Amino acid sequence: MKNFLYRVPFVLWLFLIATALVAQVQEEPTSGQEDGSVLTVQQNADEEPADMTPDDHPLTSGQVMGIGVRGPQHSFWVPDFRVAQILDSNPYMTPQSHYRGYTSLNGDLQLIQYLGRDASIRYAGAVRFDTQAQIQGLQQFTNAHALSISKQFRSHAWDLLMDNETQYSQGANFGATGMEGLGSVITTTSAWGGIGNIQLESTALQPDLVPNQSILTLRSGRISNTILGEADYRPDGLYTFTMTGFYGLLHFTQSGLIDTAQEGLVFGVNRALTPYDSIALEYGYSNFTFSGTSQSLTNNYFGVLYGRRITGRIAASVGAGPQYISDGRPADNNNQLGWQARGTLDWQMKQVGLHASVIRSLTGGSGVLFGAYTNSVQGGLDYGFWRNWDANMIFGYARNTAIISAQRYDAQYLGVTATRHAGRNRDIFFSYNLQNQTSSGCAATTCAVSGIRHVFGIGFVWSHDPIGIY
Repeated sequence: MKNFLYRVPFVLWLFLIATALVAQVQEEPTSGQEDGSVLTVQQNADEEPADMTPDDHPLTSGQVMGIGVRGPQHSFWVPDFRVAQILDSNPYMTPQSHYRGYTSLNGDLQLIQYLGRDASIRYAGAVRFDTQAQIQGLQQFTNAHALSISKQFRSHAWDLLMDNETQYSQGANFGATGMEGLGSVITTTSAWGGIGNIQLESTALQPDLVPNQSILTLRSGRISNTILGEADYRPDGLYTFTMTGFYGLLHFTQSGLIDTAQEGLVFGVNRALTPYDSIALEYGYSNFTFSGTSQSLTNNYFGVLYGRRITGRIAASVGAGPQYISDGRPADNNNQLGWQARGTLDWQMKQVGLHASVIRSLTGGSGVLFGAYTNSVQGGLDYGFWRNWDANMIFGYARNTAIISAQRYDAQYLGVTATRHAGRNRDIFFSYNLQNQTSSGCAATTCAVSGIRHVFGIGFVWSHDPIGIY
């Protein structure tokens, strides 16, 4: 039973990949006829599609490969305002609780500023106010912000990339990030695909390079930052050689959780098989350190990867290989040999958009553990099921098993939103969010929250058309 549970995320991932590839084979694109009517990236499905610029991220890049860029390069910002009535079954995530109702006000903003052709600044964030002061221990204001700054240098056969990703939130970045009950609030730059007839290029970092936060810790403030530098060499049209260095940290603004830092290098060789398919070999090294202790963990791994990418339609990658974890304190003798895996999927069809990621790897322990084996699947689905209705779903599962103790956490989240378009820039939404976490093998003073939480919401959204920045 234990081995079966470990394999659940990867069985689900293989199912998603197979479904996407089968559907793609049934609908191969023809030259010059890319379908641009995807609801996740344009508001009017009847609009003519714009030209697509192909994505050129190699499989072993530090950034996730995408489906390409739609439309011209414009700088703009988009504000939203929401008001909702919320019903929350368990704000504390405790074994015993009862439903509480309150009103929430929310403002969120998405912004992109281009600095020339190969540099950009992106921001996505939200501020929430809850009329629930009677619930002691919870703040009335909740914030979630993300900032991405990237610059690329191109010279003949060489590409150089510099990227910095910063996030602040008052809860784990695993699910709705403190915006439960408010519908589809975007609080990470990697989740923002664009507005109107615009599809932004992929700048999301590979999930194993970013400090992991898949253990739920509720309203605990934290800052996550990752700096990445990458050099790609393309001697011809078949091979691409990559070298990536990164440094990431997870810092908590409150006591009781563990600050974590991780650094590493990744080397890769990519080979194109067809215009759509490629394979790669990679070697990676990463080191994890923890505040207030001499504990450290080192991970060396190899991976074999396969990817398929059709501009405007699908970008899928999957890979696996062995990993060797060594403990920085020789007396502990916790060296272990295992396997690691990762995968990403971005699939766009006429009325459906699906994105997902999966990892099995050594992580920093989410501020709760001194390192963890993490098995995680996260994703989202957008579907336009009627002229004035569309739906959005987010989902996630994570199992974190401690490296040096018997602690284990299992966390799941689900969010479903149905939106009725009531007029130009005005929507009514109905939402449901689920959070659930169980733990075993931990003392009361070191456990994160455990329990199940249901959040229902109904509200109104006012959004503005994209406002150009000149």
